[in-house]
Amino acid sequence: LAEAAAEDARRLGVANAAFLPCNANVNLEAVLLRASRCGPLQSVSIQFPDPWFKARHKKRRVVQPELVETIARHLEPGGWLFFQTDVLDLAQDARDTIRQAAAGTLRDAREDPGDWAAPKPKPLACVSTERERSCAELQRPVYRAVFEKLPAGMPAGHERR
Repeated sequence: LAEAAAEDARRLGVANAAFLPCNANVNLEAVLLRASRCGPLQSVSIQFPDPWFKARHKKRRVVQPELVETIARHLEPGGWLFFQTDVLDLAQDARDTIRQAAAGTLRDAREDPGDWAAPKPKPLACVSTERERSCAELQRPVYRAVFEKLPAGMPAGHERR
């Protein structure tokens, strides 16, 4: 999958994207530390992760507090974290996890936690995944959330719009 994505990026002339086959919950911190000499992390997209429906399997979900903290630590101010899924329970859980783990660091584009109409970040506006296209074709909803990295020293109370 990572090789196919890299090939697509090459074919489209996208030179500033990297795709790594790894377990982000285990390896992301080390990867970002090594990559930091190349420049700051500008954005993160989490696209339609496995929902792991059973309660005992929730620990396997991609969006975990430690992952969110890692992303928030490395993301440059003004950078964004984009999440989308077609499973409402997963969307709610991810949004709650991100809001709690990165409170005061990442700002949700929507104040209302039940508002899933956040527009995709501009660089992704004209790009859709196979799953997005499938959902559109089947007229199924897609739940989206966008979080922006706040500047260092943002006064308390300004983390929500």
